[in-house]
Amino acid sequence: HVVEHQLDFLTHLQDVSSLLSPGGYYLLVVPDKRYCFDHFIPESTLADVLDDFETKKAASKSHKLKSVVEHKVFTTHNNAEDHWHGTHGKLPFPADTNQRTQEAVRMYQASKANGKYLDVHNYQFTPQSMAHLIDNLFTMHLTSLHVHRLYETVFNTFEFSIVLRECKLNSNDA
Repeated sequence: HVVEHQLDFLTHLQDVSSLLSPGGYYLLVVPDKRYCFDHFIPESTLADVLDDFETKKAASKSHKLKSVVEHKVFTTHNNAEDHWHGTHGKLPFPADTNQRTQEAVRMYQASKANGKYLDVHNYQFTPQSMAHLIDNLFTMHLTSLHVHRLYETVFNTFEFSIVLRECKLNSNDA
């Protein structure tokens, strides 16, 4: 699990693309937000990805405050089997939300001050949302990686797999 932690998803895809030969593959194993502790956090959108890219989030070496707050306030248990059976846990009460938010802000500020990495998810995906997002980035010519194959989340687990294929032209094809 790496991609959900990236500060800038699009820059990550472009970096991977630069390492692959034409026709090369990139295999990702990704937590499905519906069946892990990210359950209550909305799926990442194309706007999220483009905003991180435009603001050069990768260069900051720090997660967004939004990601830290979501992690502290809205994460739940990580038992995939319970999620599959509809037991997702409860969202915190408002008083607890305020306390957790204040803790998240303190963690974020400390991380920015000392450069220490915070282990939170910056992106949340389902198999379909990730495939759709990558298809959009490919269609917009922002990445030369496209979805080659998608493996859905297996029952009672919380991971899906996606295979991306490099579609850039090599110099002999131009």
